[in-house]
Amino acid sequence: MAGYFSEVGYTDDPENFFEVAVPTGTDVSGYSIAIYNASGVLQTTMSFGASDGTMYGQDVYSFDSTSPGYAEYGASEAIALIDGSGNVVQFVSFEGKTVSPTSGPAAGETSTNLGFLAGGETFETTDDGASYYAQPSPNQGTVPCYAPGTMIDTPDGPRALETLRPGDLVDTVIMGLRRSDGCAAAITRPNRSRMRTSRCSFRPGPWAQADLPAT
Repeated sequence: MAGYFSEVGYTDDPENFFEVAVPTGTDVSGYSIAIYNASGVLQTTMSFGASDGTMYGQDVYSFDSTSPGYAEYGASEAIALIDGSGNVVQFVSFEGKTVSPTSGPAAGETSTNLGFLAGGETFETTDDGASYYAQPSPNQGTVPCYAPGTMIDTPDGPRALETLRPGDLVDTVIMGLRRSDGCAAAITRPNRSRMRTSRCSFRPGPWAQADLPAT
């Protein structure tokens, strides 16, 4: 995929935000965001600004109320990601609604409904936008490297990955105990399997590779 929405929130208008992740080095100068209302009428288009950073092989871009061209949106709106050739890469909506524009860059497309969120939650994905889960602790400007619920060995016993915080000790196979720099998540594997963290960061040194014992 040429990109995807890595995190989307809609419940905290006017403080909503969404993120787009693209493969590292992707030229986004021709990419844009289109926001439609429930009737399919184009509300605004937005260009990409500076990247929030590069992580896990992806450049991450955030859009919020500080972004040029930003329009307030909520549960009734839909958001489209448009690539440099004018193709709709992804088009999402919320709370059981779908939107089918007749004009603008997403004309002829129908949005994909992501579902419902509680106040303060966001939608986040660990499979490049194929599916989303409710994230109770929004992580603007980052993308998860693992899926929530994975149990990771620590000196105090197994802990769910989403409960780990930067500085917590985790037990790795190759490097022994290391302090997490806040790796947000993991692909779930069978109990007691070994998982290779290809881009998660463990002190000392950024982007260290380690095998984590999953429980």
